Amino acid sequence: MRRIVAAILVMVTCCLLVSCATNSVQRDLARRFVELTDEGRIPGFPPGSDGEIHMEQSAPYQRVTYPVSRDIFVVRATGTSVYTYNFVKLSKESNWELVKAWMMNQDGERTEIKLDQAGK
Repeated sequence: MRRIVAAILVMVTCCLLVSCATNSVQRDLARRFVELTDEGRIPGFPPGSDGEIHMEQSAPYQRVTYPVSRDIFVVRATGTSVYTYNFVKLSKESNWELVKAWMMNQDGERTEIKLDQAGK
C-alpha cells in the first residue's frame, strides 16, 4: 500500500510541473483512480496491490478541451504485464469515467478487460 501512496504522490508532483488547467485535470484523474482503487473498482488491480503507476502526461501549457481522455498505466509488483486504464471526462464539471481497460503481456499480446457497471 505504501508503494501505491508513493506512486500517487509522484504523479501529483509531476502534475505540479504543468499548467494550472492541465494540473487540475491530472490531479482530478489521480484522485479518481485512487478512489476507484480503494473501492475495489479497478479491474486487475485490487485494493492493497503494489506496483508502478504512471499517468499519460499532457504537454506543458496545453489547453484542455472537453471531452478529454487520459490513460493510466500499472505494472503490478507480482507480474510483468502492463495494465492500461482509459478514462474520459466529458466536461469540466463531470467525473472521470473508466471507459476501457486492457492488459499487455510481455509478448505484446493485448487482452481486453471487461468492465462491470461499478467500474464505470
